[in-house]
Amino acid sequence: MCEKKWYKLIFEQLQPIHIGTRRYGVISETRIFIPGWTMWGALTKFYNLYYNKGNFSENEKLFENISCFYPSFEKNGDKPLLPRWEQGEFFLGDYREEFFRAMFVDTFVSTAIVPLNRGAKDESLHEIDIVLPKSKEAFHEGRKGNLYWVGFLRISEQTKEKLSRNKQFKLTIGGDSRYGLGEMMLVDIKEESIENDLDFLFANFLSVSNGPVESTIEHIIEIQRIENKNFSVQSKGLYYHPGYKMKKEKEEIKKYVDKISKGCIEKL
Repeated sequence: MCEKKWYKLIFEQLQPIHIGTRRYGVISETRIFIPGWTMWGALTKFYNLYYNKGNFSENEKLFENISCFYPSFEKNGDKPLLPRWEQGEFFLGDYREEFFRAMFVDTFVSTAIVPLNRGAKDESLHEIDIVLPKSKEAFHEGRKGNLYWVGFLRISEQTKEKLSRNKQFKLTIGGDSRYGLGEMMLVDIKEESIENDLDFLFANFLSVSNGPVESTIEHIIEIQRIENKNFSVQSKGLYYHPGYKMKKEKEEIKKYVDKISKGCIEKL
């Protein structure tokens, strides 16, 4: 079996993205970071499409050692806006969640159409929050400079070479891709261990079984493929939201690296 190594991946956002989290009436809210399970699904789909003749039921474990992904203003992936909690408020880097949303999140409104009269179908209006590829101010001023998304992935060197050589490496992330949402392009993949960036380690969901930390708790569900090619929805468990701190020795914290699976640190 080929040895697996950690790599840092950097994607450029080309289209608005919607990462569903909560729904309020007709409004579907988006996350402002990309969970590991979302990136895992997109990478698995891409790999099977290009290297497995479109058989999407295989290679489900190939990319499972993956972190959550966070935005950066730098093409080289430096200074990603990692999560943290301060007096009960959620931040990405130095930006309060509300401020980041004000800069980068907009709303896409759509409705179903009645074919006979081309009118809007009753009770079909819905709004989707989307993360824009660049700030609203940059759009209005016509400035360049898209968001980049940074995360870590543990794969074999053989798999890494396949990904880095593919000139068509564009992923479709999140929901509602039928509206032209979700496209991202790989711009760099370089060997770098998440062990050397403990702040990024804490930027993943943490199983509550690993002990208490200061954060909110989220109940995560998981969609699993079963033998007859149908899907089942199961509870994955309770997890602390990224951005917490751990009061443990550095060497003890490093043990959590091997427990990263689809953006979640599982029980030691």
